[in-house]
Amino acid sequence: QLPLQKISYSAEKSAQIETAIKRTVPDRRLQTICVYARGNQVIAECVISWTDNGIYQETPFISFLLLDDDGLILRDRRYLLLSHWPGADQMAASFST
Repeated sequence: QLPLQKISYSAEKSAQIETAIKRTVPDRRLQTICVYARGNQVIAECVISWTDNGIYQETPFISFLLLDDDGLILRDRRYLLLSHWPGADQMAASFST
């Protein structure tokens, strides 16, 4: 389902993506700006920041979560701009097969 734009993926795929991001930009920080919840659905507005060759970078994204009865994430659908996302090229190459 990659590249990672307007997609939904499993917890396993999410963990793989997170590992790739940490390898590429270990100083990455995620800041939650606002969270909306209703029933088993949650919307999280966030900003991710990192440094690239010593220059501070940031980009916003929004994530729509669907939770099960135990509060575990069943689906994570993220909307983001890959043109300004840390490690996007490496992630797309790693998971495109």
